[in-house]
Formats: sequence, C-alpha cells, structure tokens
Amino acid sequence: MIKKLLPALLFFLIACSTTKKVQEETTETTNNKYVPGEFDKQGHRGCRGLMPENTIPAMLFALGTPATTLEMDVVITKDKKVVLSHEPFFNHEITTKPDGKYVTEAEEKRLNIYQMTYEEVKKYDVGMKPHPRFSKQQKVKAIKPLLSDVIDSVNIDMMTRRRP
Repeated sequence: MIKKLLPALLFFLIACSTTKKVQEETTETTNNKYVPGEFDKQGHRGCRGLMPENTIPAMLFALGTPATTLEMDVVITKDKKVVLSHEPFFNHEITTKPDGKYVTEAEEKRLNIYQMTYEEVKKYDVGMKPHPRFSKQQKVKAIKPLLSDVIDSVNIDMMTRRRP
C-alpha cells in the first residue's frame, strides 16, 4: 500500500513546492507594479484612514505599501490652481481654520474652494484634527496641496525608493 501511495505523495510535494516558488517569484516581480489583468491595489485618497486624505503625506505613505495606484480627487481654485480635495469645500471632519478653530458642519459649504485663491486654501490644515471615523489615522500637519506638488513629491519619492 505504501509503495502505491509514495509516487503520488512525491508528485504532490513537488507540485506544491513549485507552485509556491512561482508565486514568490511573481510577487517579487509584480509587487508595486501594475500588471494588466491583476487586481489593482489603490491607495484611496492616498491612504485615507491611515493618513490625512488627499495630502502629500498620504500619497507618500501609500508608496510604501503594495498599492499600484494612487487615487485622488481634485478641484479648481478661484485662481485656476488644481488642488487635491474630495469635496469642493473644507469638510468639517478634517479641517482646522487658520485661527486654530475647527470648521463646523454648518459652515463647511460656505468655505468653497472654487471661490478661494490657493493662497487662502493653504492656510487651512486638514491633517491635525482627530478624524471621527478613523481613530488610528496619524495626525500630521498638512494642507490641500497643488496637484503639481503631489506629482513632484511622488516622483522624487519613487526615485529614492527605486520603485517602478
């Protein structure tokens, strides 16, 4: 009986070890690189929930994960600057005003980014206020950045990490 099962057992063990090796090699060659037909791992708004959303720190943090795509949202300021922001206004859940007070839900929609210059926009902090839905999100001083600044920061970081 053992003589009959031995060849099957050897075949099974060889097949399993070969499969594992192929999986490891595939992971090494495709990690952090988009491969058509494979699942696209995204850093949603950078790494929302871990870092302040749609900020440079969030995008750079996402580069240190297996994410293959940095997902972000943009709006246009009064002076035609392209700025990262999910909403066209300063959300009360994440924003501290220039005077250090938190934006309230009642006033958030009046703080419309389309009606502000970028000089005005960058006076608001969107990283230090504790997020009510993401208690483990890091608190980092951050502004809503220009898209061009995000692209520059990501390119520099990717070259430093030698990441594809």
